[in-house]
Amino acid sequence: GIRPLKKYLPSSFAFRSSLLLDKKVSQILPDLIEGMKEAELVEWHVKEGQEINEFDPICDVMTDKSKAEITSLYTGTITKLNYETTDMIPLNAALMEIEIEG
Repeated sequence: GIRPLKKYLPSSFAFRSSLLLDKKVSQILPDLIEGMKEAELVEWHVKEGQEINEFDPICDVMTDKSKAEITSLYTGTITKLNYETTDMIPLNAALMEIEIEG
């Protein structure tokens, strides 16, 4: 028969392995208006290495219809900005990478 895996792993395995998990997350370009496929990056309000809080403004983008401010979904430190101003960013693409706290 099939034996449960946890029988063969130390009880502290799950806790230790969770400490090794990468705590970096991606902030994506959200669907701002119906039918949107991409947006132009107008301006960054943040830079790599900067600490940010949830709801802090991170950038302005221009869709077909209007300019919009994107706010952070996370609290942490920005490790990488994936686009430069005037770049066209596809819907749901990762705008930046953030190392989250805790």
